[in-house]
Amino acid sequence: MDKDAVKEVFLPNREDCFKFLRKKRWYEKGGVKCLYCLSQNIHHNGYTTKGARKYKCLECGKYFNDLTGTIFENHRFFIEEMFYIIKEMETNLQISEELGRDYDSVLNFIMGFIDCLLNIARRLLWRE
Repeated sequence: MDKDAVKEVFLPNREDCFKFLRKKRWYEKGGVKCLYCLSQNIHHNGYTTKGARKYKCLECGKYFNDLTGTIFENHRFFIEEMFYIIKEMETNLQISEELGRDYDSVLNFIMGFIDCLLNIARRLLWRE
């Protein structure tokens, strides 16, 4: 299947990905909080070039966005590509070909995601 078909047919909608991420990260936990001082006195401050909502904390003055501090931060992939990679993790080579992305980049993202999951599991196990 060609790259354009994969992107058009199989990738989730970018805004739907961000809505899902915001719901899980912020809204199910009482709203957006500053990642640095935990204040809820937050101003919505536009969007990043990749579509993540930007925020400014009105208490400490720091900026952050929907991706800050997540596995999705600091990757050149668009969020819909990362969601697709996570969904299809068992076929790294196929994913890299379908997205037109370098195999090593896809593999590094997957390994980082797995490492993140392992860290979460370790934290949960040590709490109990």
